[in-house]
Amino acid sequence: MTKPQPLFFIKIHVDLHWGFASRRTVLSKSKDSFLIPPPTTFIGALAYGHAKLFNGPEELDSVSYAEKVRENLVSVNVKVNTPLQEYSDLSRIWWYRGRERAVKFDAVALGKVVKGISELPSFTVTYLFNDDGIRGLGGEKAIITSALSMIRVSSKESIASVKKLEYGPAWPLEGEKAITSYSFWYDLVDEIKGDYYAQRVVDYKRASIGDYFKAPERMHVYPYDIKRRCTTNVEIKVRDGRALIYDVGGEKVVIEL
Repeated sequence: MTKPQPLFFIKIHVDLHWGFASRRTVLSKSKDSFLIPPPTTFIGALAYGHAKLFNGPEELDSVSYAEKVRENLVSVNVKVNTPLQEYSDLSRIWWYRGRERAVKFDAVALGKVVKGISELPSFTVTYLFNDDGIRGLGGEKAIITSALSMIRVSSKESIASVKKLEYGPAWPLEGEKAITSYSFWYDLVDEIKGDYYAQRVVDYKRASIGDYFKAPERMHVYPYDIKRRCTTNVEIKVRDGRALIYDVGGEKVVIEL
């Protein structure tokens, strides 16, 4: 097995203005929201700043600009710092039926998540890159500038601001056990001790950003107590040959090999 190499990380502390709406990719009239933004949402949030920095279009050859970030990313891990509450409101939608030559309307439930009161920024997010990924995105300075340019998480109404940014080398750690408060893929660990929340999301390691119709999904685990609505720490044991534990600015995250 090749000796694991250090990675470059940026860690952003991002605060929501009111909350967010990150729709599930389901073919139904009502659109509920994920309780926690999936990894693809945070990839898109970073890509927005990168596109602005390099005057990039929203799409490249009919593919989301966020695909450029995804291709150069090793891992994205999320820590929830604020209470989250799901909420839906009714919105009227209108459409025109050509055959009947008539305007129709209906009311649909649109889901959103409202943040609670917290002394900390809503989320702490770590992005990790190898040397090729750093070059692919224009260098460390470009990645840092892109992160500081983040203005929303998910929909355009989901306004956010970066309160603090850290960066530096992320070091691989020996051993198979660790305590973490950051999200990870469920199938990368053999054991989890502690309270956590899991949701099925698009597997960004195997699917292009935005191309979700037949995209593979995967269970993502967040150390978050849904009853007490607070961050937790879980003790995990990673699967041999599937994942490694990295030190990211004094905190531990699970990285898929």
